Amino acid sequence: MVNPAKANMRILCEALCVFVYKEKSYQGIIQNISLSGALIKLNEVIPYVSPGDECGLMLCSDPDVCPVKYICRVIRCDADHVGVQFKEIVHYE
Repeated sequence: MVNPAKANMRILCEALCVFVYKEKSYQGIIQNISLSGALIKLNEVIPYVSPGDECGLMLCSDPDVCPVKYICRVIRCDADHVGVQFKEIVHYE
């Protein structure tokens, strides 16, 4: 079991990512990440994103070559940032 205090410890970074919402991909930069989630700065505003919505996150810049997708839940959002909580990991062969 993960210690809750360590799960919330955030690591600052500037990694490229792909945010997937309603089957559309958006380019972004992960600003910080932890074992439980991430804060993403998006390159464009996504309309109608709300806390509680399901989404996806790929830790790469090209979704065609990324072997892993995180299934997430939006926990907060504003004009160009989305905070997500990781729910599960999907591995592609």
